[in-house]
Amino acid sequence: MIRIPLTSTMQKFFSMLKKARLPYLWLIGYIGISMILANTGIQVTEYTAEMFAGNVSFTGIILPFLLYSLLSLCISSISGIASGLCTARIDRNLRRSLWDSMVHLPFRFYQDNRPKEMISRVTTDITAVSQLVMQIFLEFITTFYTCALILGKIYSYDLKLMLTLLVILPLQIIIAWIAGQLRFGFGNEVNQKQAELTQGIAERTGQSLLINILTSYTGYWTSLRAAQGSALRISNIMACQKEELLTDYQTAKGTQGSLFHVNHLMSVEEEPLHSGKLPPREPGAITFQNVTFSYSTEHPILKNVSFTIPANQKTAIIGENGCGKSTILKLIQGFYQADSGTIAKTNPFRRIISS
Repeated sequence: MIRIPLTSTMQKFFSMLKKARLPYLWLIGYIGISMILANTGIQVTEYTAEMFAGNVSFTGIILPFLLYSLLSLCISSISGIASGLCTARIDRNLRRSLWDSMVHLPFRFYQDNRPKEMISRVTTDITAVSQLVMQIFLEFITTFYTCALILGKIYSYDLKLMLTLLVILPLQIIIAWIAGQLRFGFGNEVNQKQAELTQGIAERTGQSLLINILTSYTGYWTSLRAAQGSALRISNIMACQKEELLTDYQTAKGTQGSLFHVNHLMSVEEEPLHSGKLPPREPGAITFQNVTFSYSTEHPILKNVSFTIPANQKTAIIGENGCGKSTILKLIQGFYQADSGTIAKTNPFRRIISS
């Protein structure tokens, strides 16, 4: 189980985002579409307010209202498509980056941790990144832009109302910060339990297809976008936008906790695969002397095994499934250390492989 201090979580988190190779051009395009949608929503709301005030001029109010409403629907559809494409590209790029990092991890990392827990890191945990980028970071930018537009409109209507909204903002920020800290811990704990569940499933299914557990949520901001095209008062829309800004921090902290272990995997120093020199060829006999080894203390695979593999001769290791044939090769290569006994290579000199 991975346990590291929380002091460096933010640094590792943003370092992971750098390695994720985000599709920045697509994200910039999505932000532009969202800003156009925000302006269109404001126009629809203003024309709606004019109609409720009794102004029913066809050319001045009704026709522009219909045109802006249709435009808002079209832009919303384009925005949804762009959001899906950005999400898919983020997931794909991050899976590639995480897999590349896992392949280059030193072998001691797999000895000290539970490799099968990494299944959920690749399949499930990384989906939180696309949710964070699309539904928090980008939504924060577009929502902040929308709030600025709405505050400008409120200022033209009622200065006191705008000042009131700004005065209560610090209190709401404090509440959102406390809630965000709580969600960080919850997100980390939930994903750790999920990783343990995935490990248990993988151990029971052996070499069968890996179980892909997808736990994502969508449509969280659908109601807000619907409100932008409805007949709500502009002050009510401002309340929705401000509430979303404060909720963004809470969700971001929860997502950061969910990605805690992914950050750790991508921050571990990688082991170069294509550098260094091959060890010199040293022909000699390989001797096992009273070797005992077990993957767990309850079920030993090898027990007091002794034999010699002669040099320069073809040697076959045969036996039933599970008797330890592959384990012997792993011990010779140094992937594991024997629990007791000695594995040595002799001729011209004696070299201890494992003891």
